[in-house]
Amino acid sequence: MMNKKIKRNRIKCLKCGDIIESVTVHDFRWCSCGSCAVDGGKEYLRRCGNKEDFEDISECEEAYVINKDIFHVHTYRCRHAEDVADEEYVKKAIELGARGIWFTDHAPFPGDPFGSRMRYDQLDEYLTTLSSLKSKYEERINVHIGLEAEYFPSFDKEGYYRRLRYDPRIEILLLGQHMAEVEPGQYSFSWPKEKLVEDEYKVQGEAIIQGIESAYFDVVAHPDRIFRKRQAWDSDMSRMSAAIIDASSHASIPLEINESSKEYPHYSWHEFWSSGCIEIPQVIGLDAHSIDEMVRRFHFSRAYEIIPDNEETLIEVSGEYRRLQIFYEDNWVLARDVKTGIIEQGTSLKDAKNNIIKILELQM
Repeated sequence: MMNKKIKRNRIKCLKCGDIIESVTVHDFRWCSCGSCAVDGGKEYLRRCGNKEDFEDISECEEAYVINKDIFHVHTYRCRHAEDVADEEYVKKAIELGARGIWFTDHAPFPGDPFGSRMRYDQLDEYLTTLSSLKSKYEERINVHIGLEAEYFPSFDKEGYYRRLRYDPRIEILLLGQHMAEVEPGQYSFSWPKEKLVEDEYKVQGEAIIQGIESAYFDVVAHPDRIFRKRQAWDSDMSRMSAAIIDASSHASIPLEINESSKEYPHYSWHEFWSSGCIEIPQVIGLDAHSIDEMVRRFHFSRAYEIIPDNEETLIEVSGEYRRLQIFYEDNWVLARDVKTGIIEQGTSLKDAKNNIIKILELQM
């Protein structure tokens, strides 16, 4: 996980001359003329206002990588994750040697208008349970509490995001734009298939930019996943990517490289990440909905390729030859099927290849 060691988080307003400093997390401060604001304390750098209106005078040490955090974990409450207790994720994270684990389950919305997420009446229990685990395991691992939510203007007007933002139990809000509000109370998932393919990424991208500019969110989850219904990259997708990257850069909000997206066709696009993201902080998110996913993606996110494209990367599945990418991480070997993106692990190359053959045969 990319981060900066922040010593002082402050800016100078070039209009009124105020120097404003954020001392603690969620210490959101405006200058006296209201042109710019600062937030994040020593945890992250967030700015609001036009770039031309302020000078950044923060003091940071050199950027470093926290490569032993498990970031972006869901729970059974979202109704499409493994039915296991939250504590099991924490125990497995400790076993993996993780420094911290970041729970970011799908946020509920008042009135429960959407499926595939916890109910609104479960939110307090979610926060209370994780707060208890945070205290219980504080000597062994850092348990972080957050939510993944879409940005919908109607709920912003109702003050929903503000309530989440200033709940002291919530450490992070992850902007995961799975759909967009196209009219008050109307959402893109109701569009016909043809319109979804052609236009949904455009309204999702605009919603991401609005969410970034709202200053409620800390990280943008899987930004390239908005293109999942597209089959080929084009100039319109490039323009949308550039707009998202520019908004993220302006607000100093990291973009998430999502390990789950890499496992599905058209969910992860290298064209997005090669179009100007190099200067933007990035985090690696596992997007785990089960313990097995968390373990596999944790290993894979820290792995490196060790075997070139040769005969050892070929397997035969039901009479069909498939190409693998082979990676190594600590004591594990990971095999990734190039065609499907499916990943399996083993204690040896032979073990990893046999495991992925079993999975692929079940799907054929």
